Amino acid sequence: MTISAIVLAAGRSSRFGEANKLLADVSGRPMIKVVTGAVAESRVQDIVLVTGNDGGRVAAAVGPGPWRIVANLEPELGLSSSIRAGLAALSDEVNGVLIVLGDMPGVSAALIDQLIAAFEARAWDVIVFPVSTQGRQGHPVLWPAALFAELSALTGDTGAKALLAKYSDRVVTIAATGDAAFFDVDTVEDLSRPKDGAAG
Repeated sequence: MTISAIVLAAGRSSRFGEANKLLADVSGRPMIKVVTGAVAESRVQDIVLVTGNDGGRVAAAVGPGPWRIVANLEPELGLSSSIRAGLAALSDEVNGVLIVLGDMPGVSAALIDQLIAAFEARAWDVIVFPVSTQGRQGHPVLWPAALFAELSALTGDTGAKALLAKYSDRVVTIAATGDAAFFDVDTVEDLSRPKDGAAG
């Protein structure tokens, strides 16, 4: 089984002010470095980092590592354009892809590995994501190769919520405690919020 991860890092950080939130300091490292580091420590075998207009600075912040950097040439088209750019860079051998948001610094390798284990246990043909005890959907989301074409056909900035509804019978969830799978940074104030949590 081959699992790839697409780390989305092409957003405009419009609510964060003048700075790019992905470059903000989180425990002494740029946020995007924290996120890619967690993915690299997991069972994911292939990592694609999708950057946008600030791609040079994001790439410099991440530095060398087990990831490939792909430029989204149309970031103004929204989140879907970054997903499409990432999917286009994947090998035909990939069984599943993990869509990882670059502004979620609490996501851990342990959480990612639990998603992969659930995916593997169900013959690589389900959609897997964490949920809270109240039923709230979290991230990352792991998608099977059978749905790559439909993911590539998405438009706008809404992600894949429509596909989750369409294929609700193929959804598998894992219980997640804490805030990590549900916490994303939008504003400077968010950086002071707790980001601990784990799947369980």
